[in-house]
Amino acid sequence: MIKLSFFILFCWLSTLALGQPDLQKGLVAYYPFNGNAKNTVKTGNKGILYQVVREKDRFGVPNAAFGFNGINSRISLPINAMEIQGVSCFSMSYWIYIQQLETEQTIFANWIGDIAEPCLPIGFNSTLYENMPYTTFVAGNGPIANTSLPTKKWTHVVLLYNGAASDNQNRFKLYINNELLSVQFDPFHYCSNTIPETIGTKGEFCSVGARKNGEGEWFAFFNGKIDDIAFWNRLLDEVEIKTLFTSGFDKEKKEPKPNLPVTR
Repeated sequence: MIKLSFFILFCWLSTLALGQPDLQKGLVAYYPFNGNAKNTVKTGNKGILYQVVREKDRFGVPNAAFGFNGINSRISLPINAMEIQGVSCFSMSYWIYIQQLETEQTIFANWIGDIAEPCLPIGFNSTLYENMPYTTFVAGNGPIANTSLPTKKWTHVVLLYNGAASDNQNRFKLYINNELLSVQFDPFHYCSNTIPETIGTKGEFCSVGARKNGEGEWFAFFNGKIDDIAFWNRLLDEVEIKTLFTSGFDKEKKEPKPNLPVTR
């Protein structure tokens, strides 16, 4: 009887373990922004901070997110930080706190050379529609979804890219706070309707919070806070996306640093 009880307990615990999503699988970059711009997955891929400030994250932990002023704040990342070059699918997760909705803002960008032909700009354009902020999320070379985003409130975003999809319409999936948005692709909005089959193969630089235009000038600065940027070289499933939204990575691993100057 005792052996049977132990066996039942073992099976139950095994079931629980198997049911837990493994967010470390395929994780190639994770920037918790716990006082610095280090990639905790691979050492040496540290970002360079420009005019950003340390802020509280969504849990109220001090010095555990970065604030961007919408004027000249940005973080430069090395291109090898993501290690998604040559893959046909990837996932990206991050948290944003929008201080103010501007015409155009950048969350992340990967571009070619110093004068920027973006391979993968991720951000949003904002206008007012019926007195409500109306936001077009942009990824690749065209907008993928329209939604209304709150200001002064943390929002979770997950972007999935499947380069093996048969058409552009099905290549992107966008989740906002664990809800899948309807994706619309407009081939006339950005440069063209050509999205690379593999992301990052031509990229030379990466940035968070801003990107460069064709003249090599920084623009589309983000106004708010960004936290917990992560990349996977695979597609996340719905259970994993929900886990990121409800629990996220282990916040105990985030060790806030003293609030030292980080501007350049």
